[in-house]
Amino acid sequence: MDDAKIARVRGEIAAGTYETPEKIEAAVAAMLGCWDDSDDDDSASPMRCAK
Repeated sequence: MDDAKIARVRGEIAAGTYETPEKIEAAVAAMLGCWDDSDDDDSASPMRCAK
């Protein structure tokens, strides 16, 4: 990640504009999809989808 992008993201976080409803919805959908996509034995583990 370049310095300009880091500065932009830090500014957005400080301003409270980085997390948008769309970003949160996408993150939740990805997490739920991750739980739904696995049939392995450790399905109760919340970290099982982390790569």
